[in-house]
Amino acid sequence: MKAVGYQKSLPIADDRSLVDTELPKPAPAGRDLLVKVRAVSVNPVDTKMRMRAEPPAGEWRVLGWDAAGVVETAGLVRTALEGLGMKPYVKTTGSRGLHVYVAIVRGPTQKDVWRFAKRFAVDLAGLRPDVATAEYKVAARPNGRVLVDYNQNAWGRTLASAYSPRPRRAGTVSAPLGWDELDAGASIDDFDLRNLPARLAAVGDLWAPLLAPAGRFDLAPLLQALR
Repeated sequence: MKAVGYQKSLPIADDRSLVDTELPKPAPAGRDLLVKVRAVSVNPVDTKMRMRAEPPAGEWRVLGWDAAGVVETAGLVRTALEGLGMKPYVKTTGSRGLHVYVAIVRGPTQKDVWRFAKRFAVDLAGLRPDVATAEYKVAARPNGRVLVDYNQNAWGRTLASAYSPRPRRAGTVSAPLGWDELDAGASIDDFDLRNLPARLAAVGDLWAPLLAPAGRFDLAPLLQALR
């Protein structure tokens, strides 16, 4: 399995301080979390950990795994939203996850949208508890599940806008993409400041439909049903 790690502690500016490598698939235990994803590279850099000690000779200290597979939770979210008659759009965060959006008819309050999102996440996790969870308390969250983060709709929550550069060495960008690209194995690292202009010229602005007045989903009937 692809991994990011090091065998010798070096300054972060050194190109050898973090290395892409292939290692045996890890077996999660205790509080470990191993998520099967294709389109998200989870490569956290823990500088303090790297400064503490080097691994034993010939071994690796792994900072992040890039697990091969299918983005099961994103696919579940898409299927469920489409089942309600919505048209979901997806973009990478440019960092560690995916954002799924739906253009809705204006009218519902922020609290109403949050209420629907929470019910949607809880119901989805109930249907597929083997893959997803809506549990926000980390201590109560089951291992090996992906959080469907309905609180991204909470008041005052910030998140990376489409095409926003992220503070990563690779210069990655929060990039809208097609579901077919996601299914084909698109990665967060595929979209950065260097190649985004050419991508926009080739595929156009995939986020534009969210701003169009036509084609919006009327959330009001579903909100009424929740009351």
